[in-house]
Amino acid sequence: GWMREYLPIYLQDRMHHSLPKFFKDCGYRTAAISPLPYQFVNEGPFLRSLGIDDYYDARAIAAPSLQERDSFYFDAALKLIDQHRKTDTRPLFLFIMKMAAHSPYSFRFQPNIEVPGEPFGNGSEVDEYLRRLSMQRVDFDGFIEKVKGRTSGDGAVVLEFGDHQPSVTRS
Repeated sequence: GWMREYLPIYLQDRMHHSLPKFFKDCGYRTAAISPLPYQFVNEGPFLRSLGIDDYYDARAIAAPSLQERDSFYFDAALKLIDQHRKTDTRPLFLFIMKMAAHSPYSFRFQPNIEVPGEPFGNGSEVDEYLRRLSMQRVDFDGFIEKVKGRTSGDGAVVLEFGDHQPSVTRS
């Protein structure tokens, strides 16, 4: 509801059980990559309070804008994973946030890219959302293939989830 922007402020240092903290307590290095600035709605401090050791925001990963293709964030993650493996023997828990499929949908994100099947036959904003999801799937599948190519004998686990319902799907 209306308090969602305030939750990272209110919940900072008030949550004592989290997945990053669990992994940190098990000896993992914990990190997050975000397309947003560290202080945006207190996201950086909140995630640190949940057990994230290293927070890489838009500035740290040299994001040209706040809305890049998912492949940009996945490439930043792969660089971090490669660097980590050279300098740290601990396993790595990495949380990657991205923004390509995020609203607003009133403009064509990366207009030069066409995806199979478009236009999809909906209103322009719904079609743009579906177009971005298609682009997102291509980027995610590419990331998975690259992770498979870098996997050590210990393997890797990748989980994918969304954080909130897009506005175009509410009606």
